[in-house]
Parts: sequence; structure tokens; C-alpha cells
Amino acid sequence: MQTIAYQFPKFDLLEIIREPVFDKKYQPLKPLQAGQLTPDLKLINKNGTWLKTDRVKNYEGNIFFHQLLNKPLIISFYAEPWNRKGIHILKKLNAIQNEITAAGGNLLIITSEGPFTQTEVNRKHNFNLNFYHDVNHEIAKQFKIYGEEDPIWNRFSGIDVNVPLLATYVLSPNGQIIYDHIDTSFNGNFPSQEIIEATRNANQTLHFNN
Repeated sequence: MQTIAYQFPKFDLLEIIREPVFDKKYQPLKPLQAGQLTPDLKLINKNGTWLKTDRVKNYEGNIFFHQLLNKPLIISFYAEPWNRKGIHILKKLNAIQNEITAAGGNLLIITSEGPFTQTEVNRKHNFNLNFYHDVNHEIAKQFKIYGEEDPIWNRFSGIDVNVPLLATYVLSPNGQIIYDHIDTSFNGNFPSQEIIEATRNANQTLHFNN
């Protein structure tokens, strides 16, 4: 039986280009919580930034959060890679949107997805939701639910891109966070009634102070 000898090319170790090693410090996310103030962020009004329904006023040019806070504002962060988990929360919010309005509040979905995805989500699920396109996750970063030093794929299986946490906030007209909900258990429970009650309380406080 003939033995076949395989010849492999020889490499000089000096030819190996080493990848630079960066010292990436782990910094865990510390989401903003009830009692803290809302960062006053600039929201840009241009084509593809807003997906508006008749529930939120059509602002022109740049606006700031405090301009939206003439009444309690519920904001919820959505990202398509959350799949059914994210859609589940949007369904819950869409279902209570009339009650939020009756309690004196507005609802706005903050998303890293572009206008096509926003429109498809509304169409496919028969939603009537207002979306704002959070380019480069700027708002999510300010609410400390997104960070490069603590990517979401390190925390949850099935997520292979870095996205914001599934967070919902009730903001008062004076810029304070009245209520926060960060969904990390994914057990299907969503505090719909607590969000409505927090909105009602924030609205009553506004009228009392006025």
C-alpha cells in the first residue's frame, strides 16, 4: 500500500497579522426609573422620522420632549428583532390607547426601525400607533436602555443584534418619570391598568397644580 505524503505550506509566524485588542469595559445598563427626570431630547421632524396618526399634533421643524409634555406622555421602545415579544407589547398598548387618551395622555412608540417597518407593523396588526424613528438609538441611550458596553445579545437568547430593552415609561408634564416598566421576564404580563392609572394621576396632578 502506497503512503501518500501531503505537503502543507510553511508559514512564518512573523507574517501573522494580529488583531488589535481593545479594552472594552463592561458597563451594565442602568435604565432610568420612576422619580427621575426625563432627558430633554430634540426630536427632528422630517420625512421618514415620524409616523403620525391624528392622536399627536403635527409639529413642524425640531421639537423637544418638553413640547410634547403639555399632557402626560407614554413612550414605549420597540425593535423588530424582539419579534413576538415586541409585538405583544404593542398589541397591549394599542388596546388601551383610547383609555390613555381618556385619561388625558398621549402614546408614542420609539423605534430604531425606519418608516417602512413602522407602516407595515400598523398595517399587518391593524394598529393605530404613533411612531418616532430613533436614529442611532439616541433616545434609547439617554434613557439608558441601550449601550454598546452591555449588548442585549449577552442577556437574552434569540437576539443576535444589539437593540434597546423593551421599556415603557409614563412621563408627567413637568418632565418626571411617573412609572416605568422594563420587560425582562417575557411571561406575557403587561401592566396595562397601572399605565392607565399612572397617566390619570399625572393628569390630575397637572390640573391640580394649575
